[in-house]
Amino acid sequence: MKKVALIIGLAILAVTAWAEVKNPVVTAKQETISGTLTIVSKDEGLIFVKSSEGITYDFKISGTTKIVAGGRKLMFDQLAPEVGKQVEVTFVPLKTAGNKALTVELK
Repeated sequence: MKKVALIIGLAILAVTAWAEVKNPVVTAKQETISGTLTIVSKDEGLIFVKSSEGITYDFKISGTTKIVAGGRKLMFDQLAPEVGKQVEVTFVPLKTAGNKALTVELK
């Protein structure tokens, strides 16, 4: 009986861990940061932004991230030529997946 309880307990832990990886828990409310777009990594789906304090932040870009410049919508592939420009990123820090960008607005 103890073995069955142990197996069930381990199964529950495994499912819980898998669910957290698939659906990371939000650890904070959305935030906004402004800075200079320094790197666009298409392969990793990331952008890097350097703040005026000199701190570099990375943001995960997903299919739901809204990217705009001058009122027009851009695709992630169109960000690389914008390196060096000022951006404002609204994001949500996630517990296991880093910073998820909600909007990226080129200034």
